[in-house]
Amino acid sequence: MKNLKNNSLRKGLHYAVGAMLFTVIAASCQKNGTSDIDLKSHKRTVIDYVLDHETMYLVKYKFQYNNKYQVTKVFRGERYAEDFQLQLIAESHYDPKNNTELPDSVSTFNTKGFKSGVILAQDFTPVVEEEKGASYTWPTRNNKLLTVAGGKFALAVAGKKVDWAGTGHMGSGSTINMMHFLKYLNRPNLRDSIQLYVQHKTDGTKRNFDDFRIKFNPSGYPIDMGFYDAINADYEQLKINYREE
Repeated sequence: MKNLKNNSLRKGLHYAVGAMLFTVIAASCQKNGTSDIDLKSHKRTVIDYVLDHETMYLVKYKFQYNNKYQVTKVFRGERYAEDFQLQLIAESHYDPKNNTELPDSVSTFNTKGFKSGVILAQDFTPVVEEEKGASYTWPTRNNKLLTVAGGKFALAVAGKKVDWAGTGHMGSGSTINMMHFLKYLNRPNLRDSIQLYVQHKTDGTKRNFDDFRIKFNPSGYPIDMGFYDAINADYEQLKINYREE
């Protein structure tokens, strides 16, 4: 009788432990599932890299972010270069209390990896304010570059001179204007084309405007800007690639 009681107790204990394990596993699965959904819902669109026209080439500017989605570093290199082949050109400095997209200052570096200058906050290009609540009326749309992580930073430093001192086409002389053509998108809203006043036309005509056509992705983010005149048709000046993270 004693053995029967012990066996019954052991069986009961096994069932109880099994039920507890099943409950824990089920709860764990449910928690992980919920966690995964939460992670997906918090994904953000960020600028991955910018391709900007310099001399005869499109040059890549790759962005790196911290956990606040502030741009911490910018790397520069060939259009088709892998990440490890890019060189550091800019590093942002944020005060711990600074939760904005714009840093307190930006250190710039040359091809040798040495610090070559500093861009202070007061030297940033003023970034335009986005038009909130404005409805889309073709061909004008809100500039979604102002709402994406990295957008305001990119516009603030676009066209700033950096002592790069490289050689060959990647050097562009002793200094470069970082992401020069991106500054043309520093507008509260964007049309499918931009006309810029110029004194000297590349095609020899008397028109006083250069034309830039903008292309957008299905989400409304600007992704491409090409140059047009009597000689050039969709001559690439700027490309922006985005990613979800």
